[in-house]
Amino acid sequence: MRIRPSYQRGFTLIEMSIVLVIIGLIVGGMLVGQSLISAAAARAQVTQIEKYNQAVNTFYGKYGYLPGDIPPVNAVQVGLSPSVASRTYGSNSFGNGDGVIATVSGGPEGLGNGQEFYFFWEDLLTAGLIADPLLTLTGTTHPCTAGGGFCVVSARIGQGNAVYVYSGGNDDGGTGSWVSTNINYWGLSVPVEEDSGFAISNPGLTVSQAQAIDQKIDDGMPITGRVIAAYINGPPNSSLATNGYGEGWGAPVWVNPGSSIYDVAPGGSGIQGTSATCYDNGNSAANAIQYSMEQSNGTGVNCALSFRMQAGD
Repeated sequence: MRIRPSYQRGFTLIEMSIVLVIIGLIVGGMLVGQSLISAAAARAQVTQIEKYNQAVNTFYGKYGYLPGDIPPVNAVQVGLSPSVASRTYGSNSFGNGDGVIATVSGGPEGLGNGQEFYFFWEDLLTAGLIADPLLTLTGTTHPCTAGGGFCVVSARIGQGNAVYVYSGGNDDGGTGSWVSTNINYWGLSVPVEEDSGFAISNPGLTVSQAQAIDQKIDDGMPITGRVIAAYINGPPNSSLATNGYGEGWGAPVWVNPGSSIYDVAPGGSGIQGTSATCYDNGNSAANAIQYSMEQSNGTGVNCALSFRMQAGD
């Protein structure tokens, strides 16, 4: 009897092609899904900032002052405060009607006694214009309470980010002399602690997230327009100022392009893009500064943003 040899049947080219197409569709679907999730997160963050801007505009139109900046007498008259004394600390009052959300002395500190930052959020809540719960920085010695507290609101984009309010300025080139720009900002970064009455935070956005948010609201450029790649970080003290790090609460710190922090908007020099940068100009001062999307496809968590408040300005 003849025994027929057995053969192991392999995949045909058509079958292999079908398998590869299926794998490609699965991978493509995953990438599209991730892109959609990222886009939805950016839209949610934009919506949150726009909602807050609308709330502040409504407050300003109704009361004639920004929240937190309304004088105590006026706040009592319209039912925002139970008494003038509740907004007074020593000889200072919370709210001087100057249009700047800052301390009563006009400096950058946002956590010490005499600040308007707590009552900014409290006024919006009391007026029924927002409903988001106020949070206190973990480990802070100044809880979110009247009389000296730093309040934040959880950011819609997540990742530990929070939304806070501050007034802009700089320390006059590291001299320790505070110069206010009289500009109010919404900040978006990751507050991690509080240091002797000053807030410290870190970038919490990927480069691609920062660019996407900027493009939806503004010009898509990191150092121009109403949305800038800046955040708050640390006290303006002599040791920091000596090294050009004279940033305080209220001073927008331009996101690290590598190893440097700028007192004012970076420009006039080359910034080399690396995996740790939020923005660069290809190391050439002749080029416009753009988000570092060419680095790691913009996946580095290197960015934070500040949004100019669109009310009272």
